[in-house]
Amino acid sequence: MTVYNQKTILLVENEANIARDEKNNLQRYDYRVILATSGEEAIRIIESNHDIDLIVMGIDLGHGIDGAEAAQQILKKRDIPIIFLSNHPDSKIVEKTEQILSYGYVVKNTDIIVLDALIKMALRHFETRVKEKKHVSFLNTIIENSPCAIWVSDTKGTITRTNQRLRKTLNLSDDQIIGKYNVFNDNNLKQQNLINEVEKVFTEQKTAHFT
Repeated sequence: MTVYNQKTILLVENEANIARDEKNNLQRYDYRVILATSGEEAIRIIESNHDIDLIVMGIDLGHGIDGAEAAQQILKKRDIPIIFLSNHPDSKIVEKTEQILSYGYVVKNTDIIVLDALIKMALRHFETRVKEKKHVSFLNTIIENSPCAIWVSDTKGTITRTNQRLRKTLNLSDDQIIGKYNVFNDNNLKQQNLINEVEKVFTEQKTAHFT
């Protein structure tokens, strides 16, 4: 049996008629909708409800903070996709929302088919980004805790990243290595020995031993 995962949306809109229509439209498309009428209320809801999957955020929310400021405060507390709504397209509003990690911008009363498509796309992109972040975190953990000395350098040979084993081998900190050591021309004896050992692995297919 297929289990359907209904998505929960926080709709932030202070205009009663628009809020009612948008909520009804979203519910017709099988979304669970929670309504907030101000940016401050939206922040409180996000803090207490961890089941919300996405926010549809009005820009002009009347008194109090606007949607852009509310979104900024929310994103400091939680990573969540946000779609902005506005009464009309405005270059200043677009520029303001572009500075925030958002997943789209639509005009209020846009056809629900368009909004639904944007919501689905935003959820897919967010899921992909979360997976990528987890993957990067996993790789970072492997690199940092590897028993082998590892460094990353740019095309000029300047070291841009190290791991724990390399720092211990060189008896140096990240601040002493990154941006200051070059794997092509540095004369540091320990580093040169390290490079020689790494080269030996590739040329002679032997195991490198670091001391």
